[in-house]
Amino acid sequence: MRRLVSSGTKRVPDAELRRIGAPTELIWGRHDRFVPLSMAEAASARLGWPLHVIEAAGHVPHIERPDDFLEVVP
Repeated sequence: MRRLVSSGTKRVPDAELRRIGAPTELIWGRHDRFVPLSMAEAASARLGWPLHVIEAAGHVPHIERPDDFLEVVP
């Protein structure tokens, strides 16, 4: 499954991400098996975007833990 996801995923260069004009925050499920938390941590550090980790959630924290997700949505 990971190969399938990675083959259909296009990396967006940091320079392009930095052009986002709206305030941006990352919301991640701690147990995401498709896109590991370490990638979110690295992106947060590189881009200066706040990272909110939803415990007991995987790849779709907004569905798995909707109440926890809504607590961190600005």
